[in-house]
Amino acid sequence: MRIDMVTIFPEMFAGPFGDSITKRAVDNGILDIHFTNFRDYSEDKHHHVDDTPFGGGAGMVLKPEPMYRAVRDVLARTAEYAGSRRVLIMDPSGPTFTQSKAKELADYDQLVFICGHYEGFDERIFNWVDEKLSIGDYVLTGGELPALIVMDAVARFIPGVLGKMASAVEDSFSTGLLEYPQYTRPVEFEGLEVPEVLRNGNHALINRWRRKEALKATYLHRPDLLAELGKEDVLLLNEIKQELVGVGFKAEVKGQILEMSLGYSHDTHFMLPKEVTATAVTEKKGNPIVTLKSMDKQLIGQVAAKIRSLRKPEPYKGKGIKFVGEQLRRKAGKSAGAK
Repeated sequence: MRIDMVTIFPEMFAGPFGDSITKRAVDNGILDIHFTNFRDYSEDKHHHVDDTPFGGGAGMVLKPEPMYRAVRDVLARTAEYAGSRRVLIMDPSGPTFTQSKAKELADYDQLVFICGHYEGFDERIFNWVDEKLSIGDYVLTGGELPALIVMDAVARFIPGVLGKMASAVEDSFSTGLLEYPQYTRPVEFEGLEVPEVLRNGNHALINRWRRKEALKATYLHRPDLLAELGKEDVLLLNEIKQELVGVGFKAEVKGQILEMSLGYSHDTHFMLPKEVTATAVTEKKGNPIVTLKSMDKQLIGQVAAKIRSLRKPEPYKGKGIKFVGEQLRRKAGKSAGAK
């Protein structure tokens, strides 16, 4: 793939393009990256590329003439790509860039990025653009950093850029979900262990665990991504397990009432909605496990969050109610600092 960056600050790209996966892709001829400084296309003696806005206001606006000349020159010099290229402009008015858009753009042979600066573009510059892209609801100094982000995400879908194409396929958002938790050696680190299911060699159970953890992570952090789920995913998501961690902590289900001893002077009684069922099991020398089930994925998440809020895990010993498999970020106590 050929990448053309139209920018007045080509030096900004030296670091990201000079290291890691992108550099390897360039060295292997998979990516062909070029820079065009549109200041070189300004015809006044001071090479101005911006001017004050009509109607007044703060900031400077990029002039259309230098940008037109620069983009025209790029397109003329790369005419062989005309049938498979996309001219993109980084602008907050564009749709938010997504993983699916990255995959779509990876099918083109050439991408031309127009990187703005200062207050913005003269509106007539947009006539040369196939589409606008935004990386989020905030404003940056220029379009170079957003262009870098888009290019990096797109490059991951180009065959040969990553060691294994599966890495891109399994990334967060590629499946419509956040990625499942990843672990490597050692098995135990500062009291935190790799889940047993990942060490037993049963790939069917591993795949099921990963799918369920991806669903759980997505539900907890990006529930907006769960609009459409298959029947099997609904079944996986509609079961949430919570663990009560603490000396003397107990849980018992009586009809639609969940009774819990959470270290307070009195027991806590939680009324479950009729759409939610619960079971409570305490294995020998284990913590009580409360399992919630419901066909209403939104309701079950709300109920689980409410139960967790009754005794949120504290950061020192992890005492409280947590989701099974949830890794807590611990803090060192005062005694640890005194040693």
